[in-house]
Amino acid sequence: MPDQLRLSLLGRPYFERNGQPLSGLTSIKGQALLAYLAAIRQPRSRSALAGLLWAEMPEEVARTNLRVTLSQLRKVVGDVLIVTRDAVEYDRHSPTWLDVAVLEHAASSGAELPAAASLYRGDFLEDFHVPDALPFEEWLLVERERYRQLGLSVLGRVAEAALEEGRYGEGIAAARRLLSLEPWSESGHQQLIKLLAASGQRNAALAQFETCRRRLADELGVDPSPETKTLVEEIRSGDWKAPQTVQVEMATSTLPVEPGVLPPHNLRVAITSFVGRQVEQAQITELLAKPDCRLLTITGPGGMGKTRLAQRVAFGQLKPDTLFRDGIYFVPLGSVSPMEGANGSASNPVALAIGAAIGLQFTGSSSPQTQLVNALRQKTLLLVLDNFEHLLNYVGSVIELLAQTPNLKVIVTSRQGLNLFEEWIFDLWGLAYPEAGDLNLEAFDSVQLFAQRAQRVSSGFDLAAELPHIVQICRLLEGMPLGIELAAAWARSLSCREIVYEIEHNRDFLATKTPNVPERQTSLRAVFNYSWQFLSEEEQTIYKKLSVFAGGFSLEAALQVAGATVQTLANFVTHSLVRQEAGGRYSLHGRLGEYALEKLMEDQAEYEMTRDRHCDFFANYTQQRDIDKPRDFKKSLIDWDVEINNIRVAWSWAVEQGRAQGLLKIYRGLGELYELSGRYTEGLELFQQAATKLYRIYQERKAIFGAGYSEIGEIYSHLLAFQGWFTLRLGQFEQTQALIRQALSMTDQITSGTQWHRAFPLYQLGLIDWYVGHFDSARQYLEQALAISKQTNGVFVTFLSLMHLGLTEAHVGNYQAARRYHEDCLAVTESVSMDNAIGMQHSCLGRLAYLSDDYLQAEQLLEKGLELFRTIPNRNNFALAFSLTHLGVVKWRLGQPEEGLQLCLESLDMFNNIGERYGQALALDHLGQITWGLADFQQSKHYFVTALKTALGIKAKPQILSALLGLARHLAREGQPNQAAQLLTYIALHSSSEYSVKEDARRLLAEMQGHGEPSLATVPDDQQIESFVQEILQGFVTI
Repeated sequence: MPDQLRLSLLGRPYFERNGQPLSGLTSIKGQALLAYLAAIRQPRSRSALAGLLWAEMPEEVARTNLRVTLSQLRKVVGDVLIVTRDAVEYDRHSPTWLDVAVLEHAASSGAELPAAASLYRGDFLEDFHVPDALPFEEWLLVERERYRQLGLSVLGRVAEAALEEGRYGEGIAAARRLLSLEPWSESGHQQLIKLLAASGQRNAALAQFETCRRRLADELGVDPSPETKTLVEEIRSGDWKAPQTVQVEMATSTLPVEPGVLPPHNLRVAITSFVGRQVEQAQITELLAKPDCRLLTITGPGGMGKTRLAQRVAFGQLKPDTLFRDGIYFVPLGSVSPMEGANGSASNPVALAIGAAIGLQFTGSSSPQTQLVNALRQKTLLLVLDNFEHLLNYVGSVIELLAQTPNLKVIVTSRQGLNLFEEWIFDLWGLAYPEAGDLNLEAFDSVQLFAQRAQRVSSGFDLAAELPHIVQICRLLEGMPLGIELAAAWARSLSCREIVYEIEHNRDFLATKTPNVPERQTSLRAVFNYSWQFLSEEEQTIYKKLSVFAGGFSLEAALQVAGATVQTLANFVTHSLVRQEAGGRYSLHGRLGEYALEKLMEDQAEYEMTRDRHCDFFANYTQQRDIDKPRDFKKSLIDWDVEINNIRVAWSWAVEQGRAQGLLKIYRGLGELYELSGRYTEGLELFQQAATKLYRIYQERKAIFGAGYSEIGEIYSHLLAFQGWFTLRLGQFEQTQALIRQALSMTDQITSGTQWHRAFPLYQLGLIDWYVGHFDSARQYLEQALAISKQTNGVFVTFLSLMHLGLTEAHVGNYQAARRYHEDCLAVTESVSMDNAIGMQHSCLGRLAYLSDDYLQAEQLLEKGLELFRTIPNRNNFALAFSLTHLGVVKWRLGQPEEGLQLCLESLDMFNNIGERYGQALALDHLGQITWGLADFQQSKHYFVTALKTALGIKAKPQILSALLGLARHLAREGQPNQAAQLLTYIALHSSSEYSVKEDARRLLAEMQGHGEPSLATVPDDQQIESFVQEILQGFVTI
């Protein structure tokens, strides 16, 4: 009996062979490729598949990844994949059971509908995510919706057939399953009502109608249709009769169901009902259809419902024949701090927010705006940018996006227009409300909104009894939705008459002072003033101070910065002034926070004191998680991620005010965060700004006082050192050396201090010399840094110095000394539970085992390091990429070249993302070695040439020599032995060559010349080699 594969793609994917889980399929992209080919059941070109899963990579690299993944996949699944030179397809005639195929066949033929319905365990490929594969994710969203509609259709037909055939229990189960997937399906509710009534459960059927009515009102803001109401009235009166039971042959079904395909989106069904605005929806939809309407701004005072209307319009575009086939995305900007990007920061919060909404991951040194434009350039999309008014300085980024993405349209909600020539303005005011003499008062949208919201906070709310006063409230507010909602919230403690009284007797209550707004109009400021006056003086003071937080705050932070208590925050939540979020955090409503900040800034002294407290709190918060402190490493990273917005704001304030102590407390934690997340460019920018500001203060104090400025100089030297660190990471070694020497010069003027005065700068000088192949001076700098850091208990510099001393000794062939350094370093990092550093030491020991030809030990140690990295947040960093590429060459040596190639490609991708040029050269060199071993000589040559160019760009001599070794192999193979011998001799005798590279050069030279050591007389000089390298590059450039 042949093997049978069973692929279950509905719900979480599950793969079996002959009833047993399919083993060996561990690659996420391998699983994605298998699921994709099985689902489409059509041939796809290799180029299309490479672009589907590796769109962010160069085409050549993407095709190599595809080849490796296909090779691994075929080892697992066998011949079910038909692979040709140009295309790949899943063999439709293979013995494979596929749940989506069964579902589609049942839907089209009408056969075995109940069995097919039972297969719908959940959404297509539920909880399945492929990193860095946006085209696959886009395909997945479309297919997920298609199969969802198909499953709903099958469930509906099962329920309908069960009603006709008298199988009521089966039908009830199908209808309930349908409603669990789509609670607002009125047809599903109708079916369930009929089935319950037919089975004799009349009361349950009537109760189901109430559920239907509530669901439709809450989810869609509509009443049940006349058909549903008539059905229920007939059931209530006893006039409805169940259909006469008939026997139906399920196989003789009607035409196949072809559900529409919806565009990808991130729209969410609102928790509260949407009331009115039908005319406005139609008008905006009509404007969007105009070819020249590409930027539409919905403007109006705060609280007019701009956000909900924009969301509703976007939902209206969510249909198979939509203009926006590539997606509809809602981009919330309300929580983006207006202070983000201050002090000259090049970061663009609008671009970052759009990227987060569409699932775009920003990596590398290119700006987020550039990456966003490149991602959307060919897309036909609708973006809804919500709450833009506090980000008007970034309107240029929106115009640039529109200019470079011709099929993009944007809806903006803002309190004011963007003042752009390209902009279409849509003014939005209040909901319709009753005027004197109007009849049918309950039908007005504003009245309906108040009633629905009041019933949520007071279950006994009597609309009929309160109607006259509700009409008064709606007139006073002129239909302003947020004002109505906030007023209705008081229905829990005030009668509607009392609410009217407060509005009428408070001159500022719900009344705007904006000059260009009619006198009868209202504003959110007035609603805020009413709530504000209900607060005690102490509560007002606290609330104002809460406005300095960015991205929410904890109870402890509120206590320390604003003097808040649990009870105070509970009062603010009750008054709708603060949101309580999951996990015990709090946040202000965006616009209320702005108003509170304005109140706080009326007293400049109080404002500055509160910002100082905020800065102090988050400076201490960061310092407590400092790398030299006892801590839970993973928790510290998570804590930083939660509070990163507040830490940035604290840092910006410390820079603006020249608060040296605040910078001193924050800088190491902030530096470590940017290092671990590979965000070198952003880290460099932050430290550069801080150093520039602090240097001015340092010079001013030095000129004025002539003494007492050493503390400023000390902190300035630290900032220079970290600025140097990020320039080093970006391969700018000469600039780094200048910064470090400036930092060391500053330390010469300081009489007291810690290891950071000299240890960290000296370490960096040693690291640069290690990169460029000056091993003796590297050792001297690193030993000095280690001695200082040990004296002052500086864990960070101690482990870094020990690690690179180990790497230095390994480079010169002193493997025993290298092992001792790495083992000492491992002990240091384990003593403070630095998981990332512990993992790096296992990887360094694994590299050492590899250099000693102990490949099994190397594999074990490197995989142990990777296990630690995979448990750490922000894993896109140097240490992980370093370990991956070395494990790749180890796998190659162990006879697993395809797996090794994949690991090195993953490493290269990560080095590219973080902009680490030394790592790029290293991974490219390893790829050249592996493809040489696979006899893919053209690709190998390409990798070595690219590695050489990269290493030359940063003057990393050891990597230059290693790449030349690989190219010498190619010269010898291509019949140029003299040139190969010259290169090999140069490499074998050069002081910057790594020991293992020298040995390989000697071995190859001996094989070519027939004897051992090369002759000194044949050694070319540097100038000859440089000229020769240029000839090589010119000769290989067209590969």
